[in-house]
Amino acid sequence: MTLDRKLAVIGAGNIGGALIRGLLDAKRFDPQNIRATVHPSLPAKEIGEQLGVVVSADNNAEIAQWADVIVLSVKPYQIQEILAEIKEILRPEQILISLAAAVPITTIESAGSSSIKIFRAMPNLAMTVGTSATAVCANNVTDAEDRTIVENIFETVGRVYTVDEDMMHAVTALSGSGPAYVALFAESLATGAIKLGLPANLAVELAEQMILGSAKLLLETGKHPSVLRDEVSTPGGTTVAGLEELDRGKVSDALQAAVEAAGARSLELAKEI
Repeated sequence: MTLDRKLAVIGAGNIGGALIRGLLDAKRFDPQNIRATVHPSLPAKEIGEQLGVVVSADNNAEIAQWADVIVLSVKPYQIQEILAEIKEILRPEQILISLAAAVPITTIESAGSSSIKIFRAMPNLAMTVGTSATAVCANNVTDAEDRTIVENIFETVGRVYTVDEDMMHAVTALSGSGPAYVALFAESLATGAIKLGLPANLAVELAEQMILGSAKLLLETGKHPSVLRDEVSTPGGTTVAGLEELDRGKVSDALQAAVEAAGARSLELAKEI
C-alpha cells in the first residue's frame, strides 16, 4: 500500500536513512514524496543518490513546510534547536514523529505546539536490516487514522508496538539499547568457543546465527524464554553445565541491572533536556 502523503525526514543518518530505505523497498511512499536533510558537514547530494530521494543540507524549515508527515531523526540534545527552526510553519493537520530518545511529548509540545499531532517512536539499529522492534506512543490530538499512518511507516522496518508514554524509558532500556547487550553476549560466547579451539570467524558466525535462530524460534512458537531454556537443558548435560556457570557469574542479575541502569539514565536525560 502506497501512502498518499509527503514525508520529510530531518536527519537522514543511520536511523533516518534506514527508515527511508525501508519505506521505498516496501513501496510505502513514492520517492518524489520523500525529502530529507542532513548536517551541513555531510555530502547531501551523495547521500541523496544513495537513498534515491532529494536530500539537502540543513534545509529543515522548507521540507517541514512541504510535508504532511515530519520525522525528527535527531539526537536528544538537537531536538530543541530543530523545533525552534520549524515551529512557526507547523500546521495542525501535520503529523510530527520524534525518534529522539528520552525526549517526552510535553517537551516537544512546549518547544513546538500542543495543537500538532505528535508521536514518539523508539526503534533500534536493527531497522537497518528490517527487523526493528519499534515502540510508539502519541499525544491526545492524534486519532485512529494518524496511528494507522505511523504504524504503516514503521512496519516497513520491523514490528510495531503501541505503548503508553510512561513505558518508553523501559522500552529504550530494553529494545533501544538491547542490540548492544546482544552484541556483547555474542562476542563473549564466541570468545569462549575460540578458547576451545574454534577459528575466530567461525566462532563469531556460529554465535550470531545461534542468536538469530533462537530469537526466531521464540517469536514464531510464542514460547516463553524459560520454556525454551528448559527444553534445551538435559539433566546432567552440557547445557546445564553452562547454565550453572552463568548462575555462578550472576549473569541474569547483571542483565536485569543493565536494563534498569539504562532506564534510569533515560529518565535522567529526559529531565536534562
